[in-house]
Amino acid sequence: MPVARWTTTDERKRKCAAATLCGQLVLIGGRRGGSPVNSIHQLVDGQWVEIGSMTSDRGWCLVASTSPDKIIIVGGYELFGTLDRTVEECVVV
Repeated sequence: MPVARWTTTDERKRKCAAATLCGQLVLIGGRRGGSPVNSIHQLVDGQWVEIGSMTSDRGWCLVASTSPDKIIIVGGYELFGTLDRTVEECVVV
């Protein structure tokens, strides 16, 4: 089975969570330079589009799951390496 590959221009570094939402790839969290990324981006027609954000700055997201209009995020690390033990539900636009 062939594997699809994309190149991201988002320059997201470190660990981030990936999931699919309505059949499209979604990236959640990560870091850009020294700053955590709290936005959620979806790959739409080859372009990364911001579709939502998290309330916490989880630099490294561990797990993400999706439903038709929500993303559930569990775990991850905040700016100073503190483990984020909350479960966050993000409603996407």
